[in-house]
Amino acid sequence: MLGFIAKNTIGQVVFLSGDEHCGCHTEIELRDQNNKFLTRAHSLHTTAAYAPFPFANAPATDLVLQETIHFSYKGASYSCLVNATASAARDGATMLRPWQDGGAWKLDYEFTGGTDGVETLTL
Repeated sequence: MLGFIAKNTIGQVVFLSGDEHCGCHTEIELRDQNNKFLTRAHSLHTTAAYAPFPFANAPATDLVLQETIHFSYKGASYSCLVNATASAARDGATMLRPWQDGGAWKLDYEFTGGTDGVETLTL
């Protein structure tokens, strides 16, 4: 999927998941084999809505917050630069609100149940 996004320089991509039960915002930067910036995507992992058993939740220390992954797609080589920020562990939901500001799309997201507040992605 990342290869297709990079090859076609698709922007405004946001992946949504929550398997880890650990709130996290990840910025994904895709570059070509010459390290030229192609596009950016985001990944939002929600916290657990209700998780009374701590062993079922991944602590932020289990996550790799920064890394570079090299991969190939249809004969071309790419780099995926990952930069993540984890929120405090807690129960709650992730609230999303897409909106348009002039010509730019933005996405407000909030990991509820804590004091992080609302953050905005400009897509």
